Amino acid sequence: MVAWFGYRLTAAESGRFPWWFAFNGGVMPIWWNALDPWAYSGKDSFVPWYLCDPLWRPTARSQKVTEAANELHAGIGRLLRAARPAQAKVAVLHSQPSMHVQYALAALPKGKPTADGYNRWQDSHTAWTNALKRNAVGYDYVVPEQVEDGKLAAYEALVLPAAIALSDRTLSAVRQFAEKGGQVFADAPPGAYTDHGSPRAQASPLADLFQAADRAACLGRLASDRSDRSDLQAAVARLGLRPEIAWEAAGAVPQEAELYAFELDEGRYVGLVRNVGEKAANQPPITLTLPKALHAYDVRKGQYLGHVSRLTQALAPGEAALIALLPYRVTGISAAVASPPGAHDAVLRLSIASTAKPTTHVFHLDLTDPRGAVHPCYSLNIAASEGRAEARIPFALSDPTGTWTARARDVATGTEAIVTVAR
Repeated sequence: MVAWFGYRLTAAESGRFPWWFAFNGGVMPIWWNALDPWAYSGKDSFVPWYLCDPLWRPTARSQKVTEAANELHAGIGRLLRAARPAQAKVAVLHSQPSMHVQYALAALPKGKPTADGYNRWQDSHTAWTNALKRNAVGYDYVVPEQVEDGKLAAYEALVLPAAIALSDRTLSAVRQFAEKGGQVFADAPPGAYTDHGSPRAQASPLADLFQAADRAACLGRLASDRSDRSDLQAAVARLGLRPEIAWEAAGAVPQEAELYAFELDEGRYVGLVRNVGEKAANQPPITLTLPKALHAYDVRKGQYLGHVSRLTQALAPGEAALIALLPYRVTGISAAVASPPGAHDAVLRLSIASTAKPTTHVFHLDLTDPRGAVHPCYSLNIAASEGRAEARIPFALSDPTGTWTARARDVATGTEAIVTVAR
């Protein structure tokens, strides 16, 4: 997944994006960096996209991006790749035909292409997914072919944003899902057009479903995150889905923030990221309610937060946090040299010491030579099944001889161990 994120205007937006991207499963964000002469012209609509100024000095934006990248490279990114998103209970339909029909409906009255149709389609998706996020309800996107192949069986509810163009097979699969107890929610009446864009005689083939069922609802209009959210909030509340980890802020649904839940064996991880802008300023702290008391760690700060069932996290605009929730407390790391004396390569054995059998962890390893210089080429992020891992250091013939120092850090908890290696 690649995203061009240099269009973010402020340092806070630039620093927020790598965390938001990583929490959403992103792997490689790419900056769009303009160094054209017009970028320094002072013209109207000037957007300072650059990471370095005209004298090649870092800007506030590049400093924020670098800070986030350094943390992700130092093991948090590997931890997020080893974990998996918590099982979603809601499927959101991505209907490409519906987008094309929205394009056409907006263009026909004007006699020329316009972005209005796409914007309405996109606004509908944004409104629904933001409403789910505000309520800490996880979701997956599905396409019509997956719906027709029975993938909805893994979910409790289906959301149909701006799904105005659907095939007969998709409509039939949605109806079967509802008849088996699944919940269905829509904004505009779904299926008013075929998947080839032909209008159907009736406003929606699923109209009876929304009229008769107490587990289905249609707003009757395209949703927009910029308008009144009360009907969307009511629709999501009707889902009755209770996330494993609930959140609130000052007794209400948190605003201008997103929550991401991950699982790694018995361990749980919660990513929080605050939006930027005036609305995100002065928002109250976020309180997480856990299913039971767990050992909590602030991953970015490497701090133990206690054995708790509730914890509170304050976030400034653009700030992100990652919380580790473990069924045990990490008491240390065992680090030992496993290679025989005189061996060219050094082999290190690392293991977690904890109050109960550990789950999968990630170790970050740095190596310092006898002169005190860190060698980034030997830095490693290692997934450790059941808290145990082995690291091999392939020393170069030109490396200085003497005593090297290996520093191993458990990414989730910040616990460290140091071991010396003879070269």
